[in-house]
Amino acid sequence: MGERLSPYNIEAEFGDMHSARLALEALGKAGIEGDHISLTGGAADQAAEPSDEDLQASTREIDARIAKHMLSVIGAWTIGGVVASALAGIPISIGLMAALGADITLERVIAGVFLSALAIGIVSWLIPQTSYGPQAAPPWELTFAESAEGRVKVGVHSKKPEDVDLAQQALRRHQPLRLYRVGPDGRHI
Repeated sequence: MGERLSPYNIEAEFGDMHSARLALEALGKAGIEGDHISLTGGAADQAAEPSDEDLQASTREIDARIAKHMLSVIGAWTIGGVVASALAGIPISIGLMAALGADITLERVIAGVFLSALAIGIVSWLIPQTSYGPQAAPPWELTFAESAEGRVKVGVHSKKPEDVDLAQQALRRHQPLRLYRVGPDGRHI
């Protein structure tokens, strides 16, 4: 007899690894634990089991794509935080000086804006580092092997039906080619 799945399962089929990555990230943001998520299909198999001569190149490709992805996310959050806090720093600085009875001078407002931008910029830099990707299960890393071609299935497997309901909502937003529930015996429901 074959391996049984969890009592509640759902699978979504995507045309490429990039689409699967977006779906995996959406699942993580929805609160689905990484160990309940699977990545299968031709492209996933190619990424997970590269030939010996392709292993080093594949690893470099994945590492480079992950680094580029994380730098772009961290950079966007940091720049956004600095700009937003600089704009908010003007009224905050003036308000604090007025509340403290201090003279409101251009130098003090500029210092307040700078300190506000620095503080919020640091916090904004930290936010994406706590996002789903870096803590994800191994399937997330495999999605960066975009040279692996073919369809990819993203699955969620749980003992709780509400996890699968939540996953269905998250997956549906990413317009999979197919989305279906699967019974513990592996048959489509």
